[in-house]
Amino acid sequence: MLIKYNNDEEIENRLLKLFDYVWEKSYQLHILQVLEHIINNNWVPIPPNAKPLKWHDLFEIRIKFWNDLYRINYFVDAKNNFMVILNWYNKPDWRNEPGWYNKSNKKKLDQQIQMYIREALDLKEKYLLNKWNYELFN
Repeated sequence: MLIKYNNDEEIENRLLKLFDYVWEKSYQLHILQVLEHIINNNWVPIPPNAKPLKWHDLFEIRIKFWNDLYRINYFVDAKNNFMVILNWYNKPDWRNEPGWYNKSNKKKLDQQIQMYIREALDLKEKYLLNKWNYELFN
């Protein structure tokens, strides 16, 4: 199985931007190991590294570095044998910040996550219509 990612420079949270954002090599290597683990398990998302989302056959890769939580949304193009990386985001970990977790902040966070999932769904739809903006990840 191969990995494809969006190379559109206008998409701020494309996969290569994550590697710019997570600059430490050991963290980058960990992300690659998780991707390889998913590939070796026939795309099956295995917790705690990945899990299925409720929306349209989307999956989420879950990465944690210290207090930083990263989520990478993807889907599987089984017909063409590709894992397609759609987008990523940094999710706050409020367990270490006393007083941060309340209904108002949780609602804002849920809205942000929904925005990233909607974006992932839009990117998936665009991919299915026109695959030209995606490249193989080596």
